[in-house]
Amino acid sequence: GAFDHVSLEPGETVLAFSCGGGGYGSPLEREPERVAFDVAERWVSVERAAKVYGVIVDDRGVLDAAATRQLRAALVPAVDRADVKDVNSQVAS
Repeated sequence: GAFDHVSLEPGETVLAFSCGGGGYGSPLEREPERVAFDVAERWVSVERAAKVYGVIVDDRGVLDAAATRQLRAALVPAVDRADVKDVNSQVAS
């Protein structure tokens, strides 16, 4: 990413602004390895990886592929049955 290797001295701060677009397609279709990388880089939390992307990783970004498959299998039918308002309220909480 843009700030992968920034070194700061004590008292220095990095302030970044991003448009934070919604992406393209279902978050449940994103490659789990890419989500794991984002967790390792601290762009996405472990909790958000599970809740939004259906990806199970530890705090170092190590992917649990079997648990991810199970979670995604459980989430996909729920998303298919829900309308957009219901999905958004679940993601926002």
